[in-house]
Amino acid sequence: RRVLFRSEASRVVCEEPPTPLRSLDKAIPRDVGAIAERCLKKDRRDRYYTAGELSADLVYASRKENEKNAREIRATNVRVTSGGGEGKGSLIYTLDPRFVYFQDVKLTLPVREFSPVFGDKVAQALQPYQFLERPRVTLEGKVDLEEKFRTQMTATGVSPKGVRYSVAGKLLEFAETDFKVQVEGKKVVVSTLKPARVLGGWVEELEVVNQGEPGAKQQTTYFRIKDLDFGDTVRTYFDNARYGGKLGGEIRLQGPAEDWKTWQGYGLWRVDALKSPGLGEFASAINKPVEWLGDLGENATLDFALAQGRLKVKKLTIHSKLVETIGEGFYDIAADRWENFFLRQNLIGPMGLPFRPFSEMLEVEVTGSIKNPVFKAKNFDDR
Repeated sequence: RRVLFRSEASRVVCEEPPTPLRSLDKAIPRDVGAIAERCLKKDRRDRYYTAGELSADLVYASRKENEKNAREIRATNVRVTSGGGEGKGSLIYTLDPRFVYFQDVKLTLPVREFSPVFGDKVAQALQPYQFLERPRVTLEGKVDLEEKFRTQMTATGVSPKGVRYSVAGKLLEFAETDFKVQVEGKKVVVSTLKPARVLGGWVEELEVVNQGEPGAKQQTTYFRIKDLDFGDTVRTYFDNARYGGKLGGEIRLQGPAEDWKTWQGYGLWRVDALKSPGLGEFASAINKPVEWLGDLGENATLDFALAQGRLKVKKLTIHSKLVETIGEGFYDIAADRWENFFLRQNLIGPMGLPFRPFSEMLEVEVTGSIKNPVFKAKNFDDR
């Protein structure tokens, strides 16, 4: 049977397929477009039979679209206050996988109280650092809330009052600190952005790298120091108040993060204006007759290596106007004990050089501890 149409519009509606909604607007969800197209099918057998069937598809499409939108939550210009500080910036939360992205987030919030929000890994990385005030911190990057070591985040901060941090088992106080924390998977790097004050001097450069999973972390530490109070340093680590001077140099250490006594490493240190009633007492005795000259110019250099808690002194040189002292041997840090350590002393000539013909003028073996050293003259054992 031939059908007659009163207008071209009627013919198009009855014969030609409808234009897909998504071709008109890509923002229309695919499921909603498919439902509309089914409703407009020419053959009624291809359309929904009942309103209930149509309603079921609409509910399913709506739920699916809500779940899709819920996988990413954006929050711009957020401001949070807590503990007298605040945090502000933009965040993006994703639910599959679970990440939080920071975009120019600036914080003055209490670090220890707030860091667990970003997951256990970030909280553990910041746990050793005891800030003396709320630092000003800027965050960029993403944090893995599922703790699968996919975090990539950089935090830079400023803390004029500073932070307390344990170095080789002793809690030190660093002031005027500008720092950076980088988290990349299982690797956490903490470094200084400018010199920080500690023990009366300066840490010109510091980098601490922790890598690995909790309980099996390996730590690498490098620092370069200048003009530290040598007396405060010895007092802090060895409970001995008789030393003095200005300490400088560098050291690199590595080993298990939880057991510094098994670390390995090496370093080169120098002490100017040295006061050393222990190792330098022989030099002081020989210099005694000319103390009226004033400053005896005593200083020391120490080239050393560290392995399993034992310090190998490759070469210790204590130099004054009249005497040069050379030492080498071992020092057990954990036991505070000198082992196979020997000193040789030589007179200094008029040109500032030691009298080599009279080298080993006095050779001694050092035992005991740094606090209570014992000296035994080897040259005169049989005399």
